[in-house]
Amino acid sequence: MDNHHATGLARRLGLGALIFYGIGDILGAGIYALVGKVAAIAGPSAWISFAISGMLALVTGLTYAELSSRVPKSGGAAAFVAGAFDNRALSFMTGFFVLASGITSTAAVSLAIYGYLDVFIDLPPLLTAFGLIALISLVSFWGIKQSANINMV
Repeated sequence: MDNHHATGLARRLGLGALIFYGIGDILGAGIYALVGKVAAIAGPSAWISFAISGMLALVTGLTYAELSSRVPKSGGAAAFVAGAFDNRALSFMTGFFVLASGITSTAAVSLAIYGYLDVFIDLPPLLTAFGLIALISLVSFWGIKQSANINMV
């Protein structure tokens, strides 16, 4: 009798939920947190910054779409590097840098949200940021479907 079972991640999100999840993530993380800062620096030319960023994001998205069709494995950029170079160290470094960029982004968004909450509640910035990160982490650990539903709301 074979004791080996096929394992993998269960698909919990459909295409529509995944699209809304991505849009909600981008809007929550980038647009609401950065528009004021960009406008303060770029002034009336802020739209040029966003147009260039949008074009770069489009190229990045199309690149990921192409790579994911060629390397249909979970792991994102680390899996793409592993498939292209067959180098575990390089793949590990890629995964590590993706993790580091996620942590940096989360910290930046948490501090930006603190700026919004500071108008209503007087709390220290680090306490607010860590509290938000803890809340987001709990929702993420709860499940992707629940996280997507909360994100859509």
